[in-house]
Amino acid sequence: MMTEPDQTENDFDVLCAWCGVKIRNDQTEESYRTCLECFYKLVADQLNSQRRPDSLLIASDR
Repeated sequence: MMTEPDQTENDFDVLCAWCGVKIRNDQTEESYRTCLECFYKLVADQLNSQRRPDSLLIASDR
């Protein structure tokens, strides 16, 4: 089995579950698999979905 120079036989390539980019090598196969770019996109999408429209923030004159 051919390995990269900085990779041992017990290392696994950890790939982002969303975009597939290689994040790092890790000793365990079950590692957290989201790159920072995808993580921040998910957080931004979540925050944008929670924002209220400006029209709901204005008090009525009645």
